[in-house]
Amino acid sequence: MSKRAIGSRFGAGAWVCVLPLIGCGNPRIEAAPSATRPSAVEHRFDVEVPVESRVLVDLEGPRVVAPDDVGADAWDLAFQGLDVFTNSGPSGPGAGAAFGPLEAAVFQADTAPSVPFLVQDEVGGALADWYLYDQHLLRTRFHVYAIKDGPRFWKVQILGYYGDDAASPVSGMYTLRYAELSDAVSNPTIVITDLQGTGGSGAGPDDAPSECVNLGSGERKFLTAADAQADATWHLCFRHASIVVNGGLSGALGVTAADLDSASLPTETAGDVRGRSPDSELPRFESIGYSAVVDPNVYFVEDGIVSAFTHRWLEAASATPEPSPGAWLVYGSDGATAHLVKFDSLDASVASAATVRLLLKTFE
Repeated sequence: MSKRAIGSRFGAGAWVCVLPLIGCGNPRIEAAPSATRPSAVEHRFDVEVPVESRVLVDLEGPRVVAPDDVGADAWDLAFQGLDVFTNSGPSGPGAGAAFGPLEAAVFQADTAPSVPFLVQDEVGGALADWYLYDQHLLRTRFHVYAIKDGPRFWKVQILGYYGDDAASPVSGMYTLRYAELSDAVSNPTIVITDLQGTGGSGAGPDDAPSECVNLGSGERKFLTAADAQADATWHLCFRHASIVVNGGLSGALGVTAADLDSASLPTETAGDVRGRSPDSELPRFESIGYSAVVDPNVYFVEDGIVSAFTHRWLEAASATPEPSPGAWLVYGSDGATAHLVKFDSLDASVASAATVRLLLKTFE
């Protein structure tokens, strides 16, 4: 079953970051200290997920939360189609977060694992997986992305996330190259450096302006997320580890994007990514022409809600939707209660619903 087919089968959120499913990455919060519960008990819990509605789950129960009991702390995970969300950000009013997938053996521990950061839900789209977190660094995968604004197309490749300030690396300082793609016309490749994804502050508040760029004119400007939604003069905005497009939940221009290298995600390793550089990946960037982006099999999407689970909890290489064998660290809506979650099985054979079996442990 193709990604497109899965999306149509279970609603627009399946596999791609689209709702009926903020940028492309997620807010990172410092991981809480490891939690323990000496008598942590493993639970098995089946969640019935109708095609057309969202199901809310309280992991401590575990239980499905009734529609009239949906306060800020009433639920921890939401299931909609083949998407999973935490109670955080645009998905809910809680302080939930998650990280994964971790090795499946982690689920056997009586102590919640230590993780480098926790991920809360936000808005993003096709560029959600632009980086790999490896050795405490965000390493660009050097994927090539197609950006579509009406009849115009560009190809974009992220070259780096760190700038230099007195020889010290500064995060959120993007370098990218891009070129417009036109039928029978050759356009120059343009390189932009030091795009400030943190408003110049290094770790500014969520409403701090960060830099956005118009790929047609090259104009750069600083916009808050709220201002960007009403501004039709940009194509890409850079916010911390996120890259958003001016379409869907991020903006009103109707820009869409596609990861032209998405097929490599299931098998891409840290060693693969470490071996890439701007020079080594330039030939692949240059080889992509107009025909590649007008191919009807290229799936362009607007920005929607993404979570720690987006593109990760299902095995992308599977012919039918199958859960990843890994485990997930999930903090509940209170931001303090730690759970280990393993998606044990997924039965999507019934046209009206899917059944997800969870294995759960809760720590204090």
